[in-house]
Amino acid sequence: MAKVAVIDRNGKPVRDLELADRLFAAEWSDGCVYDTVRAQRASRRAGTASTKVRDEVRGGGKKPWRQKGTGRARAGSSRSPLWRGGGIVFGPKPRDYSYKVPKKVRARALAAVLTDKLTGGNLLVVDGLALEAPKTKDGLALLNGVGATGKVLVVAEQEDRNLYLALRNLPHVNVIHVSQINVYDVLWANSVVATEAALVALQEARGQ
Repeated sequence: MAKVAVIDRNGKPVRDLELADRLFAAEWSDGCVYDTVRAQRASRRAGTASTKVRDEVRGGGKKPWRQKGTGRARAGSSRSPLWRGGGIVFGPKPRDYSYKVPKKVRARALAAVLTDKLTGGNLLVVDGLALEAPKTKDGLALLNGVGATGKVLVVAEQEDRNLYLALRNLPHVNVIHVSQINVYDVLWANSVVATEAALVALQEARGQ
């Protein structure tokens, strides 16, 4: 089984944690990771873009000019798509962009990105992340103490309001519960900071 050092708030190792090979010793799969990330990004699209077709545009009820004798092309409405201010042909309408990816594909993709973070030395396991007060400077000091750099994904085993409030103002930090861990957020982060309890809970939830 793979092992990772559990560190304290100052970055000093205190013990080792065994990790399940199924989650942290998996082979990389371009296809699984691509399909999962694409599905996640699609599900986050609002899908609210909307245009009006000719019968939805206000006005245009009067025929602009008589049918014959003017020398101009026939026109029945000033809201034709050919006219300025008219309707839109085949424009976007509100829709749901989300689609599902097989469960096994999502599981393999998550294992692949977690393994990549572990082997790259970008998975930092901390014995605890609790803060006494919701202060940003305390949260920043915590991240600096454990050696997290760049974009940071913080994974906690329980809802910690102080931790969330302390880090939410930092644009390069994202705090999630372990049940919300996903492929896109792990890929986005340069450093993944997780509590020991969070990884234990993750392995239990995945049937390890």
